[in-house]
Amino acid sequence: MPTKPFYYALPPLYLRRVLAWLSIDDLVLSVGTCRMFRYASLSPLVLYLHSREVTVRCSAAQSCLRVATDQNTMQDLVACDFILSLMLMLQDGRSTDGTSDAVHGQMLRRCASDALRRCYEFRPARGVPATDPKHPMLQGSREDLSDTAEAELLYECLRLSGLTPERHPGSGETDNQAILEGTPCFAIVRHTPVWYAPAMNHVLLSGVSGRPAVTVIERADNERRLMYLGSWYLEGFCESEAPANKLGHELLFWYAKCVVASLSTALLSSAPAPQCAPESPPPPPPSPPPSTSSIINCDTTKEQTMTMKKNKNKKKILILGLGAGVLPAFLQRNFPHVSVDVCEINQGVVDASIHGFGMEEKTVTIYVDNCLNLVQRMCQENAEYDAVVCDVYGDGGMPRDLCDIQFLKNMRSLVIQRSGIVLLNCGHEMDDFDALVKNFQWIFRTNTFRHFGHPDEENRILVGETRTDGPPPNDPQWQKNVENVISTDLFSLFLIHKLSVTDEMYYMTFVDHNGICAADSLSVNATKLQYATKKNQEEGEEEEEVVVEVVVEEEEESGSIDSTGVDGGGGGEKEVAVDEGKKR
Repeated sequence: MPTKPFYYALPPLYLRRVLAWLSIDDLVLSVGTCRMFRYASLSPLVLYLHSREVTVRCSAAQSCLRVATDQNTMQDLVACDFILSLMLMLQDGRSTDGTSDAVHGQMLRRCASDALRRCYEFRPARGVPATDPKHPMLQGSREDLSDTAEAELLYECLRLSGLTPERHPGSGETDNQAILEGTPCFAIVRHTPVWYAPAMNHVLLSGVSGRPAVTVIERADNERRLMYLGSWYLEGFCESEAPANKLGHELLFWYAKCVVASLSTALLSSAPAPQCAPESPPPPPPSPPPSTSSIINCDTTKEQTMTMKKNKNKKKILILGLGAGVLPAFLQRNFPHVSVDVCEINQGVVDASIHGFGMEEKTVTIYVDNCLNLVQRMCQENAEYDAVVCDVYGDGGMPRDLCDIQFLKNMRSLVIQRSGIVLLNCGHEMDDFDALVKNFQWIFRTNTFRHFGHPDEENRILVGETRTDGPPPNDPQWQKNVENVISTDLFSLFLIHKLSVTDEMYYMTFVDHNGICAADSLSVNATKLQYATKKNQEEGEEEEEVVVEVVVEEEEESGSIDSTGVDGGGGGEKEVAVDEGKKR
């Protein structure tokens, strides 16, 4: 009786760790072994594109193209960040022009540009003769691959890189100059490839892990930096977004403004009065520690106890989930009397926040650990916080472990001594959202429960307060607390409305220098903002006409529109436009 090979008993992650030890030539051979080996071998093969040596990077790029014999294999390469790795090679080649590494830069530019043009030929046909490839590549399966995210990236790879489909006519120097003069749509600020195996000889990785890739890019149209986890796609989930070199200056996302507004009561109660002098001079500082870094890797220093700040005059906030570090940086910049601790499980996210967004690691204490373990350990050590913010929210919503009722109880235990609050950033499209709301509401059944949302946002903010004498959000005193804490230069509360007496959810809207409803409702987290397809451009023009009509009518007829949305002297067209604006 025939038996299956040993590798069928290995999970895909372990298989990739084993194959990651192979050389480039051995990986090329393993791609053709079987379907299971194909994708597992492509990941470590793309990893060689991040080598320290230029010749290894070029050889890996050519080997990837050699194994791409059909559209399925090419799209598997795209899923392994092959396109992004080539764009990083091209960017490195452009940055070395005129330096001592000009020869290596020319090699990177030539290899990356040729590989990207070859990838562009693998774009599947969509029935458009002007853009479809003249020589369709082998598909490799009966599935339609033209509407996948990988196919979209194959279509846009040359535009994003600032290249032309064909080489510039003339000599090689002419094409090289054209490549240098090309303007990409974004710059890759930092890219940490996916980790599967220990570091190979020429690859910039260390440690055994299965963590996803982390990518930070800076858009050329608005100079914003975006963070992505996992494979990078045009329409991929954006983990964080912030202006370049201005981390903490402003909040772009609605949920972040809602979190800060919900923290207003906690931030206001012990904010130091600016007119009053301190009661006594502070004690002399202790001897400096051997390291100034405030990052505590709980995986390697499990016996190290947390450094608890004893200053009772300071507010203490624990944030679970770092991202780009927008929320911790904003709190540290605008609320000096607040001490911020952050827990992040992925060291790659911490490095991207520091080196990609300019997060100052000395201003906050970052624990590299699992949120469940850290919160449980803090409860055992009787730690106290004024607020705990759970901001662990990704493309699939909150992890299931963080929706557990025991974890919710542990977060409440951290704030019970200081009469603090617990905030959850979740999404109403989650599978277990209703159960999460009921569990969270039951935990704070004897206290105060708040639920904030917005018609244009997927995010929902759940707030549990351990005090019972706080005013409701629609009370003028609650809104006054927000105004006293948050400067109007940052943002201000525009509207808060409760749907009904029985419904516990409040709709909250803010206004800042970008306008009403915050900037995230109108932002596009893909770099194809100016490089959309013809279909997307036509849809965008139709939406723009509706938005412009609403804005113009509101400016001309300000104050003449009543609560029903019908202008007293207007016609039916104006009524429709106002209704459309309200929906948006």
